[in-house]
Amino acid sequence: MKPTRTSAWDQVQTMAQLADVKESLYRNTLALSALIELLVEKGVLAPEDFHRKAARLEQEDAAMADPRRYGSSTISHSVDRS
Repeated sequence: MKPTRTSAWDQVQTMAQLADVKESLYRNTLALSALIELLVEKGVLAPEDFHRKAARLEQEDAAMADPRRYGSSTISHSVDRS
């Protein structure tokens, strides 16, 4: 099969789509962080409980990942512990 050439316009559109996804990811992360902080501030959620749950979800994801497709593990529930 012969490789196809991508036009400059197609590349611009692809980069614009990536920028949109990046912006959406940032906004979702910001909203989630704010929600978690509010739950901790109001005493509804303990930070330790959150980190423990996130670590468990990450382990489950790694155990269920297809090593032929994703390598040894995936990090779909990564948590910043700072």
